[in-house]
Amino acid sequence: MTEATVEAPGASTGEARVADVSPVAAASAAPDTRRSLRDADITYAVRLAPAPDAGAVADALNSSFRTTMTREQLLYTVRLLFDLQRDTSVFLTERITVARLTDQPSDEVLDEILRLLRRFTTGVRRQ
Repeated sequence: MTEATVEAPGASTGEARVADVSPVAAASAAPDTRRSLRDADITYAVRLAPAPDAGAVADALNSSFRTTMTREQLLYTVRLLFDLQRDTSVFLTERITVARLTDQPSDEVLDEILRLLRRFTTGVRRQ
């Protein structure tokens, strides 16, 4: 472990004296220059995750971004997004499987899937 030294003026002699400062204290005194965590950062990290490991994603986000969320709150959010991703994948897989079993034309299936995904992502409902 190394120690940083800081010159501080002496109280009684007016001379500079050397004070020992631990690396942890020096690091905690430095301002946090990381960017604030946004919702888009969380969703992007979930989309790009090589495996649905919520703990690894939450830890990576905590170390890379400044946030007021606790690890547990961030972990909960990441888990929800992984669940949503899994549910969407299951829905698409089931829809494609049913279309194949019923010999439904692939263009028709793709059009329906795109329509449903657009409704899901934009929040627009057709009446």
